[in-house]
Amino acid sequence: MYATFQAGLALQITIDFELQVNIDDGFLNLMTNDGTAKDDVKVPEGDLGKQIQDDFDAGKDILVTIVAAMGEEAAISSKEAPKAS
Repeated sequence: MYATFQAGLALQITIDFELQVNIDDGFLNLMTNDGTAKDDVKVPEGDLGKQIQDDFDAGKDILVTIVAAMGEEAAISSKEAPKAS
């Protein structure tokens, strides 16, 4: 007797976005490299969310890494954007 098993493969995409203008009602206002606005990703809870808020309040240019998989998106890291020459 044979058994079959099917497993779906989840596609995961990771993209860096620049944090723009503000953090509004618990959502990040992000911008892609081509200038498209994205404002539907929640500020993460815990240390990462606090770090993003503190860096933003300090006036730093921030890149936020977003992971997208199975219809969900979440911020997973942030770093200061490189300075333009």
